[in-house]
Amino acid sequence: MIIRRYKEGDEKQIVPLLKLVFPGSKYIDEKYWNWMYKNNPTHLIRIWVAEDNEKIVGHYAVMSVFMKVNDKLQTGALSLNIAVHPDYQGRGIFPRLAKQASRELSEEGIVFTYVYPNKRSFPIFIEKLGWFEVPSLPVLFKPLNLEKLLARKVGNRFLAKMINPFGLLFLKVFFGERRNDISKGIDVIRVTSLDDRVDGFWEQASKPYKIIALRDKKYLTWRYFDKPDNSYMMYLAEKEGEMLGYIVLKLVTIDESSKSGTIVDLLTLPGREDVVLTLILKAIEHFKEEEADVAMCYMQNKYCYELLRKIGFVPFPPVTPKLCAQIYTAEHRTLFSDVRDYFITGGDRPHEI
Repeated sequence: MIIRRYKEGDEKQIVPLLKLVFPGSKYIDEKYWNWMYKNNPTHLIRIWVAEDNEKIVGHYAVMSVFMKVNDKLQTGALSLNIAVHPDYQGRGIFPRLAKQASRELSEEGIVFTYVYPNKRSFPIFIEKLGWFEVPSLPVLFKPLNLEKLLARKVGNRFLAKMINPFGLLFLKVFFGERRNDISKGIDVIRVTSLDDRVDGFWEQASKPYKIIALRDKKYLTWRYFDKPDNSYMMYLAEKEGEMLGYIVLKLVTIDESSKSGTIVDLLTLPGREDVVLTLILKAIEHFKEEEADVAMCYMQNKYCYELLRKIGFVPFPPVTPKLCAQIYTAEHRTLFSDVRDYFITGGDRPHEI
């Protein structure tokens, strides 16, 4: 058994391995793999494999990410697609791959690596590999069709309307969004491509955050317009030609009769609460037009999180993804201690929450 770095052509074995370990995932094919690793804006492929008699039986990859860390552009990494062939599980291959990757990433100047582990891998990262858990806010949700959601619960739409009408009225008021003139003078337009204003916007919008992934024109185009499934809707907020913010949305079909809407990404100029709320209201309007039953958002930043709460989103603690990090420079660990300092959204994963 050997542990080695990726070499050209390994994907011919890697993709089938991932399909075997993650059956049913729509995010595993060679086209998607190429988009995520070869066409990534960093153009850095950092993958380690375990090989037994020329057969790849283990896979550990990180997606390199340009990040602003304390006002300096550096390279971080997102660990994902950790897979060990079922016939080889329980032999310590995952820890061996992770330790080898950590040594080499540190030598190559990566400032930190973060990961969203599943229940099985979480204790391995924490107890065996020395990673630490990052404070994580729960996913937020907002019902958009209370009668339908209740009908799914009790099995009958008529009964749902009859059950405690005062309670239903309370819920509608509780989850209702603000309706006022916060969007006065702000234009919100749907776009299918981005212009050069984005780079100047990014320089200003990123200032409040000590850790945030680069969101320039090149990155946003790759992430939301070049992705193979291309299932996103992006809206820009602008005024008199100035870009004030953007929001990225996605519709997900739950079953034959139900859809949910996800706020994938959201960023505005500093201090523009009016722009944040305007974009969130546009998202809710869009989801309702598409007959989504619920809106969801994963937002790891206290400022935006509280504005979502203000407009009727509530925490859903059962859906609080674990987030872990490994820091290669001790001074950077404190940056993850306060949710106000870092900015992470569902869009910071290639297949978002």
